[in-house]
Amino acid sequence: YYNEIIFMIETLRNKLAKKDFDTALLYLQLEREPAALVYFETIVNDYYDTEYIDESLLNVALIKKKIDQSLAESYLINNKDYFTSDEKFELAFNTIKNN
Repeated sequence: YYNEIIFMIETLRNKLAKKDFDTALLYLQLEREPAALVYFETIVNDYYDTEYIDESLLNVALIKKKIDQSLAESYLINNKDYFTSDEKFELAFNTIKNN
């Protein structure tokens, strides 16, 4: 039963993260970046082990970039360990640098 329970927990965590991710995207479409930031940061803080972590980290950095480029870069560097791979981190960092 242990593996079955672990699978159920992972599935539920992904569903909750997806709900927050979709809400954040909606706020971005409505140009309500502070509200979107809250939902993306919730994923980073609470659902760091889900499939939405990489995109959430990137979106937080993109929102922060509108305030200050160096703030966005330092955010990514400080949260590098949350990325699912070094490649995803490099892609996010290059996106911030080149946009």
